[in-house]
Amino acid sequence: MNGPRAIAAQITPRSFALAAGLLVLGAAPVVAETADEARGIKDTPLAGAWTTACINATSYSARNEVRFTAESMRWRGTSYTATNCVDQDFSFEMHNTYATGLNSGELFELDYVLEKIFFLFSSADAVRQANDYVYCGIKDWRINVPRDVTGKDCGGTTYRAGDATYDLIRIDQGRKLFFGSFDNGYDGKTPESRPVAIDPHQAYLKSIGKQQ
Repeated sequence: MNGPRAIAAQITPRSFALAAGLLVLGAAPVVAETADEARGIKDTPLAGAWTTACINATSYSARNEVRFTAESMRWRGTSYTATNCVDQDFSFEMHNTYATGLNSGELFELDYVLEKIFFLFSSADAVRQANDYVYCGIKDWRINVPRDVTGKDCGGTTYRAGDATYDLIRIDQGRKLFFGSFDNGYDGKTPESRPVAIDPHQAYLKSIGKQQ
């Protein structure tokens, strides 16, 4: 299990596991494999912020955002203890470099490489449990204080600088962004296992006024 989808799954206490909306409902993974040397040029239509609608589950919710500049890709996932994205509980932010490759129409290859990852807990209960479990080897978590967990063991998963994903994206009319479908052996761990189809179930919408 890899990347943003897996982050919450490694957090076993109930308040932590609210972030499972990021796992089940639609962020793309980052996996441990060094990327090829960057190729192609940065894709101008990607520039700016892309955000999902609020993703509701039975008793919790989540929202994901990916933001591209000319040289960086930042991925943020946030979970909430209630539906409709109310009462933030947990978030992560991944800082990546990226390169775009061959494209065919609206489809592009996208390789992104992890530089740093930060976790943040936003409720007293989540912070207490994180400290009780010494989560990611940290025993002094504080509310709304992000911590760099790059290279740390977090519930059996370690996110290392240099971990990379070989992905596929589609931009629809410059307004909707879709990532690749990681199934049927296409897990993005190597260029050869790059997805060959788009996951149509989770759209990221271009955010007006949030471009960098």
